[in-house]
Amino acid sequence: MTRNELQRQIISNLILDDNLYFKYSDQLQEFLFSDDEICRSIFKAYSGIIKDNKKPDIILLSKISGVKFTEISNLIQEHNTSIVFENALLFLNAESLRKKLRENLLKYTFLIDESDPLETISKIQKDMNEINVYNSEKINNFSDEIDLFLNNIENTEQTGLNTGFTYLNKITNGLQASDLIVLAAETSQGKTSLALNIASSIAANGHPGMMASYEMSNSQLVGRILSSETEIPLKSIYKKEISNYDIATFTAKVNNVRKYPIYIYDIKNNSINNLCNSIRRHV
Repeated sequence: MTRNELQRQIISNLILDDNLYFKYSDQLQEFLFSDDEICRSIFKAYSGIIKDNKKPDIILLSKISGVKFTEISNLIQEHNTSIVFENALLFLNAESLRKKLRENLLKYTFLIDESDPLETISKIQKDMNEINVYNSEKINNFSDEIDLFLNNIENTEQTGLNTGFTYLNKITNGLQASDLIVLAAETSQGKTSLALNIASSIAANGHPGMMASYEMSNSQLVGRILSSETEIPLKSIYKKEISNYDIATFTAKVNNVRKYPIYIYDIKNNSINNLCNSIRRHV
């Protein structure tokens, strides 16, 4: 069976049984029907009708898609044979992704010669993220979620990463994997110092972290961390004004900090895209 025939089979089965759409909606996407203008138009109309909570009958499909009623009718008659819908959809998905990748590779070949390399890398990664491979969605039972919630709150242990700040840990239960935390304040209020202290506390417990600063050099970041971890003022470290009494402790603590799994992004380009790409690669 050709790709074109497969697309028409899937569209025909969807029209005859809209339950298939709800069952496989995570795998059904418009780009699957890129080889057939009629199928693409019908599917676009079909999914829109479903989202409007209406029945996607032939009359409504014809009106919204612009495809003639007789064309849709003929398509159903010619391609209404029974198929294993899931297998057909998996095959079409795989073939469509191959086609999309080939098209992108040709486009990248042109970009490599005509565009800035960093912009090309960013474009490639953006395209790869937009190739929406169907995801395995899971619908969780509400009763199971209640049990999970109750088990979590009965657990007296901290579930997130230790920030190094007791009161902050009490509020957040530690840094959670799903969190995006923004530190916001006026200038010179200690945002960077707080972030560095949190990063150091996490690293001290063996959890890696990556730092990037658009206002401080790598040397300044390292100096602040060493000052905080050794409890010696940064000014004294810069001026080498460390007493003989403190030097042994300082050296020992510095050697300990060396083991922290902290990585510093060396910013050579102010592009946010470059920063995001670097984080993805590093992760």
